[in-house]
Amino acid sequence: IWRRKDPVGGGAKVARMSESVYVRLQKDDSRPADSEVEELFDRVLNALLIPEAAQASLRSNETMDGKWRLVQLNKQLLETKAVSTSFAAEDVALVGSLRESAKRPRLSEVARLKRRLTSGSRGLLEGFYGQDGLGLLARLLWARLDKPGEYTELDSALCLESYGCVKALMNHRKGLETAAAHGELLAAVAATSLHDPTSVTGAPPAAVGLEVLAVA
Repeated sequence: IWRRKDPVGGGAKVARMSESVYVRLQKDDSRPADSEVEELFDRVLNALLIPEAAQASLRSNETMDGKWRLVQLNKQLLETKAVSTSFAAEDVALVGSLRESAKRPRLSEVARLKRRLTSGSRGLLEGFYGQDGLGLLARLLWARLDKPGEYTELDSALCLESYGCVKALMNHRKGLETAAAHGELLAAVAATSLHDPTSVTGAPPAAVGLEVLAVA
């Protein structure tokens, strides 16, 4: 039977329940009781960072079958160990590594950060903000200009991935508001967009940078 988390001491119980539900959904996709569907639906909406107004509309207007379909499509968010549900130790390590190597970051690490932010939940994004993630993105971009030598295709690719990180944050209301208020980040996006050479990445970074600024 599903019960909401108790105010005190309910965490372990909820974790065990969510893990067992995930395992069950992997083995049996039959629809459970309406009360369970509502509970799972509510948790999926929160994990997907859907705005409160939209959540209220979905709860009121979506059919039970529709709610269950959404749960099935996003059942990985119900697994306790799913990496996309919180800002984990590996995320702290990734941010720390990028901060230390901002002048010469690994493209693979910036791309990995973009993937995490694109698929991230409320907990992951809140953790990223708490680590001064927007400041990190600004630093990564400024470093492409504040370095010896010419602006290379690697710099272009790093900018493109960094813009992707900003876009992923701006897909959510809080991220949009936070990024739009971060003057240093917007200035870094604008400055690097002006230094866009022809790129082999398939998507001109300047165009993506200008798209970020237009949304902001």
